[in-house]
Amino acid sequence: MRFAVWLSKANHTYRVALAARTLTVHLLPRNRHDLATRFGSLCSAETDKFDGLAWRAGPEGALVLTDALAWFTGRVHDRYDGGDHVAFVLDPIAAHTKAAADDQSHQPALTLHDAGDITAGHPA
Repeated sequence: MRFAVWLSKANHTYRVALAARTLTVHLLPRNRHDLATRFGSLCSAETDKFDGLAWRAGPEGALVLTDALAWFTGRVHDRYDGGDHVAFVLDPIAAHTKAAADDQSHQPALTLHDAGDITAGHPA
């Protein structure tokens, strides 16, 4: 199974991802809109998005948010140019979900619809 992650060419994250062998994708709980806003609206060239957040080391040196409902790390298999965005096709190599006993594991996930109000942070 493979997954595609689309990144805007205007984002600093895209330029970092071009040099990466792996990428980590997080599934956030709906009540953590603040995390989606932080990662979607701030430019990582200007701020450390992980500063002050709970995280741990993940596969291949990834930073994994401990507040995520689930995450996976995938090896970059290929890239497809879609104009203003590029699809990074990932082969998962590691994944984790919250334990069933964890209260957060029963929360609904944040969706694209929930995050529609976030204005993307691009470098000037």
